[in-house]
Amino acid sequence: MGTATTTISACQALTAAGSYVLNSDLAPTGTGQCLRLVGVAAVQLDCRGHAVSGVLLSSANTVTISNCSVTSGMAAGGYYFPLEVIGGNTVTVTNCNVTTAVGSGIVLQNGTNNQVLQSTITGGYDGGSTDVGADDGIVLEYETGDTIQGNTISNVYDAGIEGADTVANTTLASNTITNVGAAGIGTYWCTSWTNNMIRLNNVSRAPVMFDATYSNDPGKCGPSGPAANFTGNSFIGNRVRSPAQGTFPSIFSQGMYVFLSAGTPVSGNLIQGNDFGTQECPTLSPPQGFIDGGGNICAASAGLASAGLRRGRKALPGRVEGSWGRPDGRELQVSNVLALIGDFATRAGLKSAILRLTGENHAICRVLRPRAASC
Repeated sequence: MGTATTTISACQALTAAGSYVLNSDLAPTGTGQCLRLVGVAAVQLDCRGHAVSGVLLSSANTVTISNCSVTSGMAAGGYYFPLEVIGGNTVTVTNCNVTTAVGSGIVLQNGTNNQVLQSTITGGYDGGSTDVGADDGIVLEYETGDTIQGNTISNVYDAGIEGADTVANTTLASNTITNVGAAGIGTYWCTSWTNNMIRLNNVSRAPVMFDATYSNDPGKCGPSGPAANFTGNSFIGNRVRSPAQGTFPSIFSQGMYVFLSAGTPVSGNLIQGNDFGTQECPTLSPPQGFIDGGGNICAASAGLASAGLRRGRKALPGRVEGSWGRPDGRELQVSNVLALIGDFATRAGLKSAILRLTGENHAICRVLRPRAASC
């Protein structure tokens, strides 16, 4: 005999296994997330399209959240995200509509085998040069074995999908990401990415499809964030259209940007069949950490140059290779006495990189079909 379905008509904690449905929109209480699932397992929540101001899952296992219209809200301690999964295992969020004007839409933290599927996340970013609206669409932090697939993410001033700290054995696939300020997919804080699949994503109105750097900030990474690592990741069949400068014009025009310090484990990363459209070919460093799988298209020409993957930095005496913009639009020029290093500044500052005096004439080559023969 099956378990009866419980109908919910007010904000509350769900403390027992079973199936739950909403029969109306739930009014915010002003005390935090409307629905809280803490330490529970085997729960199915179907909102049936009704509105909820915040859903929190903590140490929850084998839970499905479906057909919810979730918004952020304010409580005494400040705002809360629409949907947070902390310490969750095998949690599935599907066919949900998430709206927020602050923070991030969906946050997955310290969990395994979680999924966000066929959901819509929007954040109120207006497409301009300032940080307006929500920061990110979906955030993964210390997550393993997740699947983020078939979602529509728009109007956030940083990244459509951001991974922080350890992200491993995770698939980001067939997502449509539009009107984002910094990157379709990005990772900046204590980046440790291993064996992830990034495939068939469509990114438009963004400065760059993918942006990876490393900065260790205890406020973002915890007291002992993981060491930098970028190994065994695959970028296959992604598509970029209608690039825009957004809030991060410093890497605008590049299809993909990865820059990690010398000595960082970077190896076995496959780039194959990506269509960067009018974007310049990606900047990848160290270049020996990437594999040309063929079939890539970028502004210079179709495909990756095999010689380009063997290039990295090259001395270019007396030449200015480029500039890195600050969020306020000012430009920090790269002169012949500056070199790009892999210790990355806060997003509030340069966002992309710290530049230091070295006395050398280094510059980063665009290692996938470099435009300049001298690069």
